[in-house]
Amino acid sequence: MTDNHDDFGDITIPNAVIYRLTKAAVAGDDGFAHAGVATECKTAINIVARLFIHYLTATTVEVARAKGRTKLTLADVLDALVRIDFGDLVDKTQSDVALLADAAERGKKRRADGVKAAAVKRATSDPAESSAATSSTAAANNGDGDDGDDGDDATDDRDVGEGDDGDESDDDGSGETEAKRQKMMDALLSA
Repeated sequence: MTDNHDDFGDITIPNAVIYRLTKAAVAGDDGFAHAGVATECKTAINIVARLFIHYLTATTVEVARAKGRTKLTLADVLDALVRIDFGDLVDKTQSDVALLADAAERGKKRRADGVKAAAVKRATSDPAESSAATSSTAAANNGDGDDGDDGDDATDDRDVGEGDDGDESDDDGSGETEAKRQKMMDALLSA
């Protein structure tokens, strides 16, 4: 490993992150809650953190290659931590990764539930209300030029009063849109 920290190019850890981590470590239980952190200190910690990440990653790559793989796994990182004499971080790393995975799973489930709820709401809403709202919105957006027209007459040539809301893929009177909504609803609820 070289002493030149420029081997990483312009890759740096954001100073705000370094500052928060440093302040949290300094504050600790020792009563240094208001201790300052010099700029040189933050810069040095940034450089050392990048070097540590590089060293840990290089060791992780060696571990994976020794196992005949090119993809790095959590097990490789944990083995690398032991190899570089940071074995005491293995348990904390495993528990933190498990917490992050649980949080990600909860977020994914919450987003999926939100999408399902929105689909149910859209599918159960009255189609007459939504088409009336679309028509009134289209009529409001397509003035006759007296309400601050921007000079773009291409959008003013549409005849909105004929019941055409500008979307040819909508219902053609055969109930196709309702069937699509029901199919989408069934797919979302079965997921």
